[in-house]
Amino acid sequence: MITEIYENYLRKNSGICFILLGNLFNSFMVFFCKLLLLDKDFDPPIHPLHILAIRMFITYICCSYFLWRDPNYPFGPNGYRIYMILRGLGGFVGVAGQYFALMYLSASDMVAMSFLAPTVTSWMAYVFLGERYTRLEAICGVTAFFGVILVARPSFIFHGQETTDEDVSDSSEIIESSSATLRLVGTGAILLSCLGTGISMCSIRKIGFHAHPLLTVSFFALITFILSSAGAIIFQLRLEIPHTLKQWLLLSIVGIAGFVMQYLSTMGMQREKAARAMSMSYTQLLYTTVLEYLLFNHLPSPLTILGSTIIIGSVMIVILYNSEEDEDENFDTELSLYEDTNSINSSDSDK
Repeated sequence: MITEIYENYLRKNSGICFILLGNLFNSFMVFFCKLLLLDKDFDPPIHPLHILAIRMFITYICCSYFLWRDPNYPFGPNGYRIYMILRGLGGFVGVAGQYFALMYLSASDMVAMSFLAPTVTSWMAYVFLGERYTRLEAICGVTAFFGVILVARPSFIFHGQETTDEDVSDSSEIIESSSATLRLVGTGAILLSCLGTGISMCSIRKIGFHAHPLLTVSFFALITFILSSAGAIIFQLRLEIPHTLKQWLLLSIVGIAGFVMQYLSTMGMQREKAARAMSMSYTQLLYTTVLEYLLFNHLPSPLTILGSTIIIGSVMIVILYNSEEDEDENFDTELSLYEDTNSINSSDSDK
């Protein structure tokens, strides 16, 4: 029974499983980061760019520990280094765009808009990678997006609904501007973030199994660390060093959770089409709802429950959708070649 379930569902959808777990660790990272931002012992509050830089430094150190014997470390395999750089630059734009948008938009508006990334990624994968985007996947993506809207309840759609997003808190770093011009700037930033995410995901698909998953993560971490640190220096942001055990613990969890999230997500993207993989990102709202209740004692509203149900249904349809047989055969062939290559490299390094 267990073997049948593994062969028919888990093995064929291993990429989806990795991405779902990656989204879970991403939710952990976001909430512990939120606790850092709300920590009143920081005066002034720690800036998100500093958290991002420290998180990526920890991620890069972890990657280096596991990769120091890899023959392609640290520059990546020949012929794919440009895609490694694009993965890092795209990832930085994706993260930085979200932080910049939060300066002018509420968290709920930003989250709702950021889920345009799967649509952008699917289109980019179709144009640049030649991946097929089926009608069923398109319908499920659109349906899940409506679920996202119900959960986020952006104020520009639900005029009569007061947002219950806990992310818009007393923290002075998270502000919703009343200026239409600044809100437009924030909207442009989140659209740029979606573009960066699309570039990053398509680059991972292009790299495929030609590089170790941690190698692409290390490129992303190093580039993001450099650019985040440069941004903090350029804008003359004061660096707040953690001075309590709680702060060091939270910061360590943010770094470790971010490393695990990047590793799992990269493994998933290597095994799955970009369109299907990005559609799984909607599950972050489900994890967020649970964590909000556990950490902030925030009960979901009826609209949140309805939206979550729609998201779950759409995700399950995508998971249970049977891909073409030739795609499964190609996956098995790619995986075998990758394992054989690793075996050869391991044998050579042991000599």
